[in-house]
Amino acid sequence: EQGMCFPSVVEFDESGEYVQAGERARRSLPVYPSTVIWGVKRLIGRSYAAAKATGDVDRHAYRIEKDADGACAIYVGNRIYTPRAITSFVLRKIKHDAEADFNPVGHPIDQAVITVPAYFDPVQKLETEQAARDAGFENVYLLPEPTAAASAYGLKVERENQYVAVVDLGAGTLDVTVALLYLDGNRQLQTIEKGH
Repeated sequence: EQGMCFPSVVEFDESGEYVQAGERARRSLPVYPSTVIWGVKRLIGRSYAAAKATGDVDRHAYRIEKDADGACAIYVGNRIYTPRAITSFVLRKIKHDAEADFNPVGHPIDQAVITVPAYFDPVQKLETEQAARDAGFENVYLLPEPTAAASAYGLKVERENQYVAVVDLGAGTLDVTVALLYLDGNRQLQTIEKGH
């Protein structure tokens, strides 16, 4: 059903109960804009005030309010969800699909490497990691998106100390990182980054 991409979109019914996540939820967005949740990557781990100031609250048709702690709360029907909970629904669906489609022996997949935007601060990273644990992943490793790209390029590193510009053309951001790729004594790729 998903193909190579998995949309970070979750659909709820009018009472706020979970319906589905992924591509099918994304297709429901034009019909049910107030109960199909998307774009929580821009809300996770951020205060309501910060999200409001950057326009990330007002761009959605679904209702986002400030909770008692000043964080973003997403209202769907009779339910209130955090961005972390929405992220967990997406990751739970990905875990389920991976176990069903790519794991013929039936072993649970309990480890995940998740790429996050370079601009994510420690709170955003922690909330993302907790969402993955809530989804059933026991071991979670977060990797900044530019580092993942540099690492993929670095698989071809033949010589020491190569500087590489890594450009991440995100959906709403452009992250540029200059990475120093070098091989340690065990020929393992290491990076030192300076982002912008």
